[in-house]
Amino acid sequence: MTPMIRSASEAFLERLDDISVDDLCGEAERRSVFGDARPTYDFTI
Repeated sequence: MTPMIRSASEAFLERLDDISVDDLCGEAERRSVFGDARPTYDFTI
């Protein structure tokens, strides 16, 4: 069973390498994860 898990883990990590943070954000916006309004950020320190 260990070789099967290793193979699945490697396939998962290869797929994960193809996904960027920008891809994740775009998908979240497309699915309206945060609702209709985009969050506003205040970076004032």
